[in-house]
Amino acid sequence: MTLATTSSRVDYTGNGVSTAFAVPFAFFDAAELRVIERVITTGVEAVLALGTHYTVSGGAGVAGTVTAVTAPAATRRWTILRATRRTQEVDYQPNDPFPAETHERALDRAMAVAQEIERDNARAVRVAETDATAPVLPNSTARAGRYLAFDANGDPVPAAGTAGPPISPFASTLLDDADAAVARATLGAS
Repeated sequence: MTLATTSSRVDYTGNGVSTAFAVPFAFFDAAELRVIERVITTGVEAVLALGTHYTVSGGAGVAGTVTAVTAPAATRRWTILRATRRTQEVDYQPNDPFPAETHERALDRAMAVAQEIERDNARAVRVAETDATAPVLPNSTARAGRYLAFDANGDPVPAAGTAGPPISPFASTLLDDADAAVARATLGAS
């Protein structure tokens, strides 16, 4: 077997009727799929439970189907992600014949993990490749109740304030103007 696609995620919007959702990528075990339901209008998400909210067929290195216990409404979106366990279960024995299928399955699992890491990294906040080092966020205690700002070196720092993002004194004079005419006067525009 080979992994013929780099996909490890698929999204479906409910319609209140459909319960079967194709998983078009290979996965190895039902427990290695994660299904997340999102309320489209609010963005509220919940990780669904295998056996409670859905069942799975297929897997064992091939595609399959997630079947909802109850059809998701049109206001819900289901995201199905492959979540391969980060374990290595193959143990070769000295002088045994080479187990090609077992070896290939181990390579497939390793590639699946690499694809999942790439999928997740593509959604991460990143710095430009030309930056020599990656900035480190301040710890949670330093960040608590503050905004994220950047110092003169471009490094992240916690900025004080709770009523809104930090602004310059000049911008503050504009923001307290009652209307556009007053703001134009502040700017010296006619």
